[in-house]
Parts: sequence; structure tokens; C-alpha cells
Amino acid sequence: MLTYEDRLKNPFLPLRADNIRDEDIIKFFANHTKCAPIENRGNQIVIGSSGTGKTIAFRYFSFQNQLKAGEIDVSYAPPFIGIYIPLGKESDIWKRKIPTEDIFKFYENFLNLEIAIELLNVMAHISDQNMWGVTFEEIPNLFQPSIILSRNSIGLIELRKELREKRASIINFIDRAKEPTVNEFPGTLNTSINTYIPQICENIILKFDGVKNRTVFYLLFDQYDELSSWQQKIVNTLIRRPSDFYYVKLGCRPFGVYDETTISGRSMRESLEGVVDLQYYRNESEVFKNVVLEI
Repeated sequence: MLTYEDRLKNPFLPLRADNIRDEDIIKFFANHTKCAPIENRGNQIVIGSSGTGKTIAFRYFSFQNQLKAGEIDVSYAPPFIGIYIPLGKESDIWKRKIPTEDIFKFYENFLNLEIAIELLNVMAHISDQNMWGVTFEEIPNLFQPSIILSRNSIGLIELRKELREKRASIINFIDRAKEPTVNEFPGTLNTSINTYIPQICENIILKFDGVKNRTVFYLLFDQYDELSSWQQKIVNTLIRRPSDFYYVKLGCRPFGVYDETTISGRSMRESLEGVVDLQYYRNESEVFKNVVLEI
């Protein structure tokens, strides 16, 4: 039976990019101009068919892997902190549901929790490494508006546990219920995609002098094409909302944008800085040859 190590070492054996361990991601990444536009500030769609490098690039630009690759100088705040979010997780569960107003509310809160958990993990790591004046004790206060947590005072470990439990309760309820309704849900669904994550990002950047006016968050949403059109509306709303504290990068297969509008019906295209087409570089034989040689 083929092991993970067998697949990792043999380029002729299939291995999904999202199954590669974090410590191995940097070994696969070629520092090439095709990924340079992703580093630019602004909301972008990164398009490419399977194998063009969307997932590898997004995972490489995540904070943890940038740190491992030596791309971040711990003495100085980086231009961006990448937060990697694979949107394809549990996608089958959501696709089985009729997109009612209640389902919209469930997924909106689920996505907020998904992003908040990754933000919290990154901030805890930054604090643990004593970077940029970020302190362990101050982090929970930035994540706990009363609309989402059970009490106003909570430590970082408790906060992580509660966010994860809330996320799990939503997905378990959606999976079991034939026609999920907000009234039947035992927990609370009080976060808005328009305010919750934007407020957390703003809280963090403005709180710590080490990153204030220097750093923004990049929300690296991979597998955007695995969402249903109604789920894309919710993600699009994060793009459409103007912010000085985060930008959204969408990883998507060609023709994988099924709906360009937000929850309110406005187009996200007006807030996009552009499209990065990884397939273009794959098709350019000389450029692709150089990438292979670098690897």
C-alpha cells in the first residue's frame, strides 16, 4: 500500500495539494512571478484548473508557512498575514439543503466561526512567539463580542474551545435535520458576515502597535468553486464590504464563479482588483519550463 511519503517523493503518483502536510508545502513551492500578483493588496480571484498551483500558493502564503519558509522577519511586521480557509470542507452537507433564509443564516454563522478560529490560531501563534507586541492575555477580548460567546470574560483556551464547539454544533445540526430552522437550533445565530470578521480584523490591527498601519489580513479562500451559488453570495459579501484591515483572495477553477452578487444583490466585481489566471502561465511553455527547472 502506498504511503504518504511514497506519494510525496514520486512526482508521478497522485497527491492532492490539500493533503500535503504544512511542513512539506514550502518544499513544493517555486518562487515564481506567476504568484507575485497574489501578494499585492486588493481583492482578487485566482483562477486555474486542477494542478495549476492554487492550493499550494494559498497554503504557502498562509502565516504559518510564510514563517517556516523564512519569508517573515519576526523583528518587523509583515505586509500581510495570510489566513488559509479551505471552503470545500463539509460542502456536501450544505449542498444537500434547500437554500432557505434559515440555511443562509446557518452558513453565514458557520463561515464566521470558521474564519474566526483560524484568526485565533494565528494570533495565538504570534503571541507565543513574542512577535510585534501581541500579548496572550489581550487576544480573547478582540474575539468576544457578546453576540457570539456565552459570557463576556473568557481565556484564550476557553475561547478556542467555545468557537469550535459552536462550529461543530451548527454542522451537526445541519447534517441531521431534514429541514433545518433557526427556531429549532439549540444555540444562537447572531453574527453577521457584514460586521463580525471585519470587526475582529480591525480590532487586531488597531490594538497592537507592532502591526498598526503596517499589516493587513489576507483571507485566502480556497475551493470557492465547491460552494453552491447561494453560499458564494455570502463569501462575496465579505469582498464587497470595503475594509482597510483585510482583503479576500478567492481560489477557483475556471467557470467556478456561479454567482457574482452579494446577499444584498450587489455585484462583487466592483470591489475586485483583478483576476490572476494561473492557467495562463501553465500554457506558456517557456515560462512553465522555468518553473519546473526551479523546482
